[in-house]
Amino acid sequence: MGREAGISRLFGLGGIELGELFGLGEIVTGAVRWGKVKLFNWLFGANWWAELFDIIEDADTAKNIGVSPSAITSIVARYLEKTCEVSLAVGEEIGSESIMEMLSEGLSSAMETNFNASIQTILNVKRGSLPPDLSIALQIGQRLDRVEPLYAMSQLMPIGNLNYTILEALLFGADQRYINAIESALAVYDQAIAEKNQALHSHIAIIAQLLNQLLTDLVLDCARFIEALNTIVTSIADEHLARLNQLEDNVESAKALYDAGLLSDEEYQTKIDECYYQLVSSEAVYDKYIADVMNRISDYVNKLDSEKDNIITLIQNWLYSLEAIYNAYINGVINAISSVSLDSELKSKALDLYDRLKAIRAYGYSYS
Repeated sequence: MGREAGISRLFGLGGIELGELFGLGEIVTGAVRWGKVKLFNWLFGANWWAELFDIIEDADTAKNIGVSPSAITSIVARYLEKTCEVSLAVGEEIGSESIMEMLSEGLSSAMETNFNASIQTILNVKRGSLPPDLSIALQIGQRLDRVEPLYAMSQLMPIGNLNYTILEALLFGADQRYINAIESALAVYDQAIAEKNQALHSHIAIIAQLLNQLLTDLVLDCARFIEALNTIVTSIADEHLARLNQLEDNVESAKALYDAGLLSDEEYQTKIDECYYQLVSSEAVYDKYIADVMNRISDYVNKLDSEKDNIITLIQNWLYSLEAIYNAYINGVINAISSVSLDSELKSKALDLYDRLKAIRAYGYSYS
């Protein structure tokens, strides 16, 4: 006891071990652990560490995912075994840190798209509630009329369990497909409508100018016609007025001769009768001329009325013919658009896929 106490007093400082003072315990522990690791690597080599990656790389696959459900459970078990194996050499804490934490950190991006993604896909199909990635459903909808139903289902099933959002994406893509199918025809339709309106507007402007010119010519023609008639009526009136004056002079002359006794009663009556019959004849001729003038006026008015109707009919037929040509072309475009049956076809296929999705969700889904 005295010897041990003396050694303790010699190599100890107030009860503090020199090993603790200089960290010799940690050095010894570390050296032992290092030796175990060197021995472990010498015994198992680099292949043991490479097997950590082979476990994932060589895992079984399924039709829809990179790692099958059975392979996932196998990977978890093998990694647990590997952790226990290396823990024999480096201890439990370092063993779990060196493998599990290293993999979760160093391989997180790679495992995100295969191992972790496979788990997420499997659970998402059955119980997923996060907002799904609907880009695939949208793309399927845009070519829904050309894609096989089984292929479409293989793409839609892993998206998630929110069937109604998948249906909406399908219908939105289908609507884009339908619009793309008829947008060229719609552009032609819009162009035809614009051309029709422009053509009618241009022709109406031309007709307005034509009518203005016709009205001007008509006014001038009426003025010339009235002037000509006025000349004729004036000439007739002047001529017959002169004859009336002459007859009046003849009557007065005969009266003067009769009063002077130069004419007998019979001669006087004869001259008066001659003047009377000449007056009646002149009046008949005057009436005939006046009737002829009135007939000319009536014929002119009737001609104007007839020409007016002919002009209106001509203009209307012209515009109707022009519009009919464009309407026939536009109706052809409308018929072409109406004949596109994609709308009902795409909706029917989208609803069929929706019903399949609901059925598969209800009765299960196999990954093998």
